[in-house]
Amino acid sequence: MRWAAGLLARFRSGDAEVLDGVYRRYVDVVTRVVGAALRRYGGGAITWRDAAADLPDLVQEVFARAFDPRTRKRFDGVRDYGPFLSQIARNVTVDYLRRRRRQEDIPGDVDQLFEAIAAGVAPRDLGEEIAERETMRVVADYMANLPPELRHAHEMLYVRGLSEREAAAALGVGRQVVRTLGARLREGLRRALEAEGPPAGQPTRLSTPFEQPKPVD
Repeated sequence: MRWAAGLLARFRSGDAEVLDGVYRRYVDVVTRVVGAALRRYGGGAITWRDAAADLPDLVQEVFARAFDPRTRKRFDGVRDYGPFLSQIARNVTVDYLRRRRRQEDIPGDVDQLFEAIAAGVAPRDLGEEIAERETMRVVADYMANLPPELRHAHEMLYVRGLSEREAAAALGVGRQVVRTLGARLREGLRRALEAEGPPAGQPTRLSTPFEQPKPVD
């Protein structure tokens, strides 16, 4: 993604249309690379179900950091945005892995994996495609049976990409209520995935557990 002067100025100022365009351009590859890192480096410390439930929050954190006003202003627009975003995604993922692996060292080749974001591609194989289809079927069933309050929370937080404060205002509830609804969404998804189990023949496979949240301001 290359940057004309006017586009860069709009990005730095937080123009919602530009931020949405950047998000849509990179969210799939960020999701796949972060998911691949969890599969590859999680070891015995991270189960398939835990990683699947945590992936949406990690992707959201990547874009929240990338779209932070101070971070936006540091981007010079001279280089492509992929390498800039890949470093943020790497840091978010490595921090998560270190927390879950109790400060174990992360293999050095993790940087090579995140170069896929810079290139705009991501590792993918037939097993991952099968895992994704099976997981998305579970997620679709889960979403179809959500009660109204959880469906509305999902719409605000993960479709419209509002912050907790903004979602609370839109829903007419307190911020703590929105936080609780978000936790119920994640826990419900975790239980649905646990009931299903990992895809056949793919004990550690991971794919997008539900529609990815848009970045928060």
